[in-house]
Amino acid sequence: MHHNDSKKHYRLRRYLPDTPLANLIEQYWLVNWQLKNGQEHVQRNLPDPNFHLTFDSQGAKLIGPVSKVYEYPMAASGFVIGVKFNAGALNVLLNGPASDYVDRELLASKYFGSGVTDIFETGADALTDETIVSVLNKFLVHFAEPVTAKQTQVA
Repeated sequence: MHHNDSKKHYRLRRYLPDTPLANLIEQYWLVNWQLKNGQEHVQRNLPDPNFHLTFDSQGAKLIGPVSKVYEYPMAASGFVIGVKFNAGALNVLLNGPASDYVDRELLASKYFGSGVTDIFETGADALTDETIVSVLNKFLVHFAEPVTAKQTQVA
């Protein structure tokens, strides 16, 4: 929300996944910030029907669909790495309908294995965007359904 005003507080980048992940992932999103002199920023975000896998200083989480405006507080410096999944793409990993996961934060390791918590254990803030996307592509390809030749054709 209020993207033009908010973008002075953080840097947001979005990347498409490798082709084999096209059925699973809509996009990767990376946010980092460095606020000066004790400045704080609260980012307000709109509802989102998709699941997201996130990595930040608190670890790895799977966030279910969000039904309301929500806030993310930012202070000092930090980062969030996100994976936005295509609608319905995680159905095979879930223990019930997507509606059971609305407005919930879950342990990512329950759905992606214990290795998910080790992906950025050395600190993603020191990695390039290209490296982050490459690491995510390599890890998540094991969860992807095959992409057909027809899906790769440009209309």
